[in-house]
Amino acid sequence: MNSRTAASSPRSATVLVSGAPRTRAETRQWRTFIFPLLLVLLLLTNGSPARGDAPTAPQQPASGPGGKQYAHSAVTKSVHGEGNGQYWLFEPASPVPKTAPVIVFLHGWGQMNPRTYGAWIDHLAKRGNIVIFPRYQADLLAPGDTFTEATLTSVKNALKTLGQPGYVTPDLKRFVIVGHSCGGVLAANLAALADKENLPHPRAVMCVQPGRSEIFPLADLSKIPADTLLITSAGDFDDIVGDADAQRIFNEATQVKKENKRYLFFRSDDHGRPRVVMHHATPLALDLSYEAREIDGTGPSAWASTAEKKAGTANQYHVASWERPPNYVDYYAYWRPFDALCAAAFDNKHADDAIQAASEGGFMGTWSDGVRIKEPVIQSEPADIAQSVLTKP
Repeated sequence: MNSRTAASSPRSATVLVSGAPRTRAETRQWRTFIFPLLLVLLLLTNGSPARGDAPTAPQQPASGPGGKQYAHSAVTKSVHGEGNGQYWLFEPASPVPKTAPVIVFLHGWGQMNPRTYGAWIDHLAKRGNIVIFPRYQADLLAPGDTFTEATLTSVKNALKTLGQPGYVTPDLKRFVIVGHSCGGVLAANLAALADKENLPHPRAVMCVQPGRSEIFPLADLSKIPADTLLITSAGDFDDIVGDADAQRIFNEATQVKKENKRYLFFRSDDHGRPRVVMHHATPLALDLSYEAREIDGTGPSAWASTAEKKAGTANQYHVASWERPPNYVDYYAYWRPFDALCAAAFDNKHADDAIQAASEGGFMGTWSDGVRIKEPVIQSEPADIAQSVLTKP
């Protein structure tokens, strides 16, 4: 009931404050004074003692999978082709290696600009890998059933380019694929079609939050080789693609041996700050130095004045709300397991060896108070996961 209509006469109503009777009017005067004071105190304490004292997230590991110890300090960037036949090459430099493994990195639907995943690409290249980034869609109107063919064509052309003088020689015996969202579906397709299309044997594939196969058709995944290491993953707050295709890819890759594949179901965690929220955009890792227009020479820095360049205002780009720099979720949930998967594949080990390497010290790291961040559910059979684990946003 509204207190303003509860009493017939404000003067006749009294309340007790610190044992002394006060009229309703006097109480309102007291509240008028004390509430602003309390508000100021709350603001000074960052809202509440509990939030101000909340544990903080870990930093990027110093070394090992997902770590910031790099063999190379620079990356050579180049762009080739156009439309849905366009692709970027990112090669390790400083020093330039004689040869390097090849990683095909497949973007999500609509994320054709490599800057959206730039920090992850930078990480992979500086670890000593050649990264091929195909643009399998010319624009947002491109039909999904053309994406696989466009990807195959771009990868073939990229490998031909890398075979020419002036490029790091690709080590085709160390060929791996990673993709996010629609790119996760295409990563599985590329692995299934590699033999038929005369592509290198895929040593490992990681499908990160793949979807949606009703729009972007899956190939016959039983063709993925038995010795290919496979990881599929999903997140509990992903309301864009859910977990259906992550499980479907895992289940339909029937030729892949059980010890060579794992399904990871990542769980959100609000114990510390910033919170871990495993939604569909968490794998994005913005780095504007990978902006497409900077690589092809059509961006602002190509025509900016010397003064603008000195002032650091030459590269002015709009950043979308979903584009963000990398954080601890990237390091632990995506970079770390993929690095470990590549290492296991190149050393002729199993997927479980990769998971063990990624799990050292806690799969997702620890909050500053020593509590481990919620680890993913890791299964060799995704059908074993109870529905109660599949939390909803």
